[in-house]
Amino acid sequence: DRYNEVLALTVCSLLGADYERIQHERLCERSGLSREWVAALVGRGSSGSGTLTIEDKSLVELAEATLADAASARSRAALARIREQ
Repeated sequence: DRYNEVLALTVCSLLGADYERIQHERLCERSGLSREWVAALVGRGSSGSGTLTIEDKSLVELAEATLADAASARSRAALARIREQ
């Protein structure tokens, strides 16, 4: 469904997981989501961001924040281990 693909494409794009991103792009096409929508979502669209709904944009922000929080938590844990030494 659309929300799953928003999250999957966003995470794949942010992590540089090109193989997985391409597979999800194909799934989007098969399920009727436009190429313009996919391009806007993964940052390849020039003016296609208008195709993203408020829900799409909110899910992108959620995925970005979740990955940032996870990275921050890992960084804090690594720093704590260094300080223990």
